[in-house]
Amino acid sequence: MKLKIEIKHTEKDEKRIKMGCFDRSLAEWDCNFWNNDNEFPNDGSIKSECRLMAYNTAKAWFSIIEKSESKH
Repeated sequence: MKLKIEIKHTEKDEKRIKMGCFDRSLAEWDCNFWNNDNEFPNDGSIKSECRLMAYNTAKAWFSIIEKSESKH
């Protein structure tokens, strides 16, 4: 299974995560993470658990980046 994830801060300091073809704000993901029942159903499968783990890892990167930026 391959899942490409990108994270970025916009010029307006909006946190965005792109997973697969979905590029949404962190708030949008938090509001509707399980948005793709055909490809990634919330069924407790390894595929869905991996997607959730990848999303939580992407969110953790924002915290790491913010901590590193506050030290400089």
